[in-house]
Amino acid sequence: MQCLPLSDQASTTLTENVVRYQSDTKNQTLHKILHAQTQRLLYELPSFLHLLDEEDCCEFLFFCYDTIDYYLNTYKIGRLSYIGYLTQVVRKRTRYFIAQQKTKSKKEKLLIESEHYQQHLNQEVEEVAEDATYTTFNALNLAQTTQLPYLFNQLLLINCFMSAFHQRLCVVRN
Repeated sequence: MQCLPLSDQASTTLTENVVRYQSDTKNQTLHKILHAQTQRLLYELPSFLHLLDEEDCCEFLFFCYDTIDYYLNTYKIGRLSYIGYLTQVVRKRTRYFIAQQKTKSKKEKLLIESEHYQQHLNQEVEEVAEDATYTTFNALNLAQTTQLPYLFNQLLLINCFMSAFHQRLCVVRN
C-alpha cells in the first residue's frame, strides 16, 4: 500500500479532475483514470484510517466497487475535497461492511454447527442401531423355580402352560 494521505497538490488535482469529469461525462480516458484512483483510495483508506485490517481492504473494495461511478457523479464542490468526500464515505461504509461481515460469520458458524449437529445425530443413530437376538422359551427347569419369588414363579408356570397348550393345538391342526 502507498502512504496516504495524498499531498495537497495531488488532492487538489484529483478534485479538479472529478469536477472536470462531471462536466464532460463522455471523456472515457478521464473516467478510467478517476475510476482507478478511486479504487486505490477505497482500498487504502480503510487501513489508513484504522477502520479495517489490511487483509480486509480487498473485500471492502469489492464491496464498494459497483458504487464508484456513483461517487464520481455525486461529489459536490464544497468544504471537502474529493479525498475528504471519499473518507466520509469509507467511514460510513465500513460500519455497514463490518456489520455485514459479522452477520455473515454468524451464519457460517451456525451452518457449521448445524452440519456438525446433523453429523452427530447420524452417528448416534448408526451407533444405537444394534442387532438383538432372542431365543424362544422351550423348557423350564422346575427345580430352580422354587427359589424365585412367588409372582414370578406363577408367570413362568403360566408361560409353560401356554406354550404346552400351543404345541398341542398345532399338533391337532396338522
